[in-house]
Amino acid sequence: MVENSEIQPEENQFVSSEETEDVIELSDIAVGTTQEDEEIIELTEEVVDEAMGAVSSAAGEATNLRGYPASTGAWIAALCERAGPGTGAAGDITAVYSVLVAGSDMEEPIADILRGVLDGHIVLDRAIAERGRFPAVDVVRSVSRSLPDVATPHENGLIAAARRHLGVYARSELMIQSGLYVPGSDKVVDEAIACHTSLDSFCTEAAPHGPKAAFCALQRALSPKSEGKRDATSAGDHRVRS
Repeated sequence: MVENSEIQPEENQFVSSEETEDVIELSDIAVGTTQEDEEIIELTEEVVDEAMGAVSSAAGEATNLRGYPASTGAWIAALCERAGPGTGAAGDITAVYSVLVAGSDMEEPIADILRGVLDGHIVLDRAIAERGRFPAVDVVRSVSRSLPDVATPHENGLIAAARRHLGVYARSELMIQSGLYVPGSDKVVDEAIACHTSLDSFCTEAAPHGPKAAFCALQRALSPKSEGKRDATSAGDHRVRS
């Protein structure tokens, strides 16, 4: 899908992949539109299907990379690198590509190549969806290379702490859930357990009041014990005053 976002809504132009021969042609449309100093958002579904199309059209090319032709990496890089900041008077292209990863294997060639080329990736995990948490984003495996530059040092610290706690809990979850972990045997795991419920809830919350309020909520989620003590103290003060 290509959206021209600089013109009036009633004049918005959408081009879906069904109306073009392939995703390269869709990318050509986006590049051509940016020459008119327009900002473009390009949404491409199922990059893996397009790559499979490249396999079938690779006449006589030997396959490797689990059945993909050797040119797959160059093909994906050429596609993705067409997006980004425009040069001169040209507009920018923001591209969003979705990939259905077979067997949730992030080492699968298409997913692995895209991770190396794109500025960031959001991983949706079936196991998270199956336990009813939506959006089912795997925070630990999702990465943004642009984030450190757009967040403050304090905000980056909160993000790093949240990722660290979620990662520690994920690695220890089997022992925790089976009752094999003994509380107090590892301070890092204890901290991860203490804030896991609040962090998991935080991942389901909307942020209607903007990033600042979201980071305040994240800070509260990272310190549930102190938050509980503060609430209890406030309640006690209220009883005394009343």
